Amino acid sequence: MPGISLLPWTKRPNQNDTAERDVPEWIVSFHPEVLKLIAKHGLDSPLFRPTLGQLISRLERDPKRFAKKQGRLRRARAADIRFADGAVWRAVFVLDESTRRVFVCALAPHDVAYNEAERRI
Repeated sequence: MPGISLLPWTKRPNQNDTAERDVPEWIVSFHPEVLKLIAKHGLDSPLFRPTLGQLISRLERDPKRFAKKQGRLRRARAADIRFADGAVWRAVFVLDESTRRVFVCALAPHDVAYNEAERRI
């Protein structure tokens, strides 16, 4: 899967295994077109709710919280995002359990995101 990691995972030294960790459990990477959109708007842009930074944080912590899709996108999951004008967007992604990677293949208005995801998965 082509993609570029925006927030690399790093283990913090000297942490007790039983202590609460403030490090991602999953590595999130992006299709180049998704990365361009993130670069254009920024991680903390008020145009998105949740912000793109908050979404990435949720994907790093627990990407399985988002429902699996069906049909041609049965390998994918999707997270809801609202744009400033009220339009419903989707971040469509797939998981690689063996490497604990989340690959965000589409970030766009609802129907566009699913169409892009079908081409990119």
